[in-house]
Amino acid sequence: MVCPSRICSQLFILLIGLNTNCCNSAAVVKPVYFGEKWLKDIIFYPGRRTWLEARDVCWSLGGIAIAPSWKKLIWYIRTRAIRENWPPSENLWLGQYKVSNSSAWFMDKKNCEEKTNNFPGHLVSEEQCAVINMSMASHNDPFMMYASPCNLSYAFACSFYLDKNIPKGVGVYLNTEMVESGDFKVKYDSVFNETECAALSFNVSSTFQCYASTFDPENGSCQAECAEFTNIPDNVTLVQSSFNKTVLLRPSHRVFVNSTTPTGSGSFQFYPSCTTDTTTASDVTTTEDQSTALCSCFCATSVNMTEETLAVVVNDIKRKLAVNVTSLSASVRRKTSAADARTSSKAMGALGLGIITSVLLAMILSDLSHFIQFFNTVFSKLH
Repeated sequence: MVCPSRICSQLFILLIGLNTNCCNSAAVVKPVYFGEKWLKDIIFYPGRRTWLEARDVCWSLGGIAIAPSWKKLIWYIRTRAIRENWPPSENLWLGQYKVSNSSAWFMDKKNCEEKTNNFPGHLVSEEQCAVINMSMASHNDPFMMYASPCNLSYAFACSFYLDKNIPKGVGVYLNTEMVESGDFKVKYDSVFNETECAALSFNVSSTFQCYASTFDPENGSCQAECAEFTNIPDNVTLVQSSFNKTVLLRPSHRVFVNSTTPTGSGSFQFYPSCTTDTTTASDVTTTEDQSTALCSCFCATSVNMTEETLAVVVNDIKRKLAVNVTSLSASVRRKTSAADARTSSKAMGALGLGIITSVLLAMILSDLSHFIQFFNTVFSKLH
């Protein structure tokens, strides 16, 4: 079946950056993934390294060591890796670490993002790094993650952020519908186009995740197919739709297993000097400059303001956040008719126009002879 050039060209202009597939005539199977506004790939490497060596490889490749904070997301990544033949007995480093004589855990993001964790095996006096237990029984397993000496060797995985713009990378399949249904459905009304449907469907939710969506331009509806992390399918089946519907698929959190492990550059063999403030109020004798020097990360400071200054700041924030309601897409769509280039729609419009025109012409023509007679009578009397 040949793709109508006008439809495809309009969609291409409307959704720059989307992978558009038009008019599949037969059922096709497409992979689906956990949907999130960040598009990323996760690559597992089998070579065992110390935590610093593993982090060095990830940073050298332009990624970071995986460090998801959701247990369900860790379970999802673990499940995907095992489906790619990763051995469940091969544990791997998690991108979190702590220095000795400290209870604070930090994320491996080249900054000092602190996390409050109580991993099994946590020892305050020891320098430790987090490990993912790949043989975990479920996402509720208390030993899903544990603390380990950082100089031991484990396999590892790196996370690579590809793009944060939702429309980019979204698979768009015209005139199709999905055979399978999700565990949950979320419906949005008054949706203008596929881009808005993707943005609404693939945002993160704490209870379930949406991996696919169907946009119906006939009524401006967008229905997302969602499931628990543990129930997100590997694939969905797309078939040709008799209606003008479009299926959107989100290729996010793709998991790959590499057969070889690259070598790092050796440039990142260090721990960021993140520290936590353990002093009491009576111990503080340093000046502002000295206390700032002790903090290797951005330190938020309080500022005393007068009521007048605070009012000016608040008004300025309100001014910057103010939005003209009449320019919002919902207001514009309320007074704008959506374009419809289908032949059936054009035929219905032409038929309606013809009926209205015929009625008006019939009314005029039925009285035309009376009008002519009237004007002839008036004209003859004047002469």
